[in-house]
Amino acid sequence: MRSAGVTASLATLLALLVSAPAWGQNDLQPMFYSCLSATGAEVVLPSDPSYSTASKQANGLYDNLLPLAIVYASTVEDVQQVVKCAKQYSVHLIPRSGGHSVMGLSVRQGAVTLDVSRMHAVTVSPDATTATVQAGAFIGQVYYAAATSSGGTKGYPGGVCPNVGVGGHLPGGGIGYLTRSYGFACDHILALKMVSATGEVVVADDTQNQDLLWAACGSGGGSLGVTVEYTVQLVDVPQNVTVWSAFASMNDAAAIAEYYQSWAPQLPHEMGTFLNLIQKQVIHSGLYLGPADEASRILEESNIMELADWLPGSFIPREMPWIQAVALLSNDPYYSKNFSNMATRDHPEGALPFASKSKSYNVFSPLPEDALDALVHFANYTPGGWVAFQAWGGRMAEIPANATAFPWRNAIMNIFYSTSWVPGQASAATISSALTYLTQAQEVLSPYIPYQASYLNYLDTDLASWPTAYWGDNAPRLQEVKRQYDPTDFFSNELVLTTTQSLT
Repeated sequence: MRSAGVTASLATLLALLVSAPAWGQNDLQPMFYSCLSATGAEVVLPSDPSYSTASKQANGLYDNLLPLAIVYASTVEDVQQVVKCAKQYSVHLIPRSGGHSVMGLSVRQGAVTLDVSRMHAVTVSPDATTATVQAGAFIGQVYYAAATSSGGTKGYPGGVCPNVGVGGHLPGGGIGYLTRSYGFACDHILALKMVSATGEVVVADDTQNQDLLWAACGSGGGSLGVTVEYTVQLVDVPQNVTVWSAFASMNDAAAIAEYYQSWAPQLPHEMGTFLNLIQKQVIHSGLYLGPADEASRILEESNIMELADWLPGSFIPREMPWIQAVALLSNDPYYSKNFSNMATRDHPEGALPFASKSKSYNVFSPLPEDALDALVHFANYTPGGWVAFQAWGGRMAEIPANATAFPWRNAIMNIFYSTSWVPGQASAATISSALTYLTQAQEVLSPYIPYQASYLNYLDTDLASWPTAYWGDNAPRLQEVKRQYDPTDFFSNELVLTTTQSLT
């Protein structure tokens, strides 16, 4: 794997900023805009007052990319017509479900962003076993609908942040506190509807287009078409679950991390945990699908409590409904103060904009001392440094590697680490230092990661052999699915496996 040096990263960004399709300078551009205006979708052009808001990225590091247009679809028919216009005039079209993305690949210089965030309905079946979810919904809407439609006995195993868009979240995986109990969010996709590059609606379920359904779990958002709807299987949760958090000094971080990586993947399937090194402290948190006394017994039988001088209030289990636990563990005050805020797609803007760059690996055996020390050093000294360990195992390890497009089911944990700063406030020297620390941590870690195995929702265009890193031995089959459903590579971004992409 090549090093993600600061100079190379900045050079890549500059190249993106100056690139634009040649057709945009000729007479086809007005004709394309005219085609868009004839659809039922709202079209936002660079000359419109709302353009800066519509094209804004959640991650300020990529917020200078200027699309040709942002198109808001409200119906499947809108999506079909917009795709046909883009196809007719050979325009690069990229879907966006409108949550937040690590790299914001749905907004690109000279491309057209097709935003489906206005298609956000979530409908739970009368028996509360399945839900039909439009791609523009937030994953938190699925959580809320599952819980409230079932009397609190159903949930869904997606990510920690409720305000991510389903259309991008599900096809990349979806990991959170229920991963060890139920696997990825995308492992529970029963059916989908997708608008193909020809503008036709394609349905995939257990009776038709099964290869597309297989690819839907791990291929990545917008890689094969514009998915407009999913049908998902909801999962069982008890009336009350147990949550806890524990806090310690970074002086104990290395010892805690060393123990965590061997202990947490072996816990009962019903227990999901994270270990975060952030803001100069260690935060260990977990969710158990059972009563508090059982959770306490499991924790007390381990050595986790003896490893550090945990702060007062640590490891006090609390029982609450699953939906309330999701809100609390999101660490987002908008949800933790009122879990019913997950009922809608509304979410206030953050108090400050941010820019960040991150890395992620799937880990197959406990990391040695030098790798853990590098991560602790990164969290301690990097501006806005954050390291998150998430234990896998449990149900994840029981799913065959070729069951879906995502192959790394036997990983013991995922590690995500990032640096962040406030655009306009951080100096060039601070940003350069942050990116250097990121690269240094990567250089220590990468020799211990077979295939540089990674998780696609933590997007990383610096990966050299990214088809192998994301899909391993499943890459050839995924490429065949791409050839079947998008033979001309109409849908693409930097991390879409195209029909001609080298797999080495």
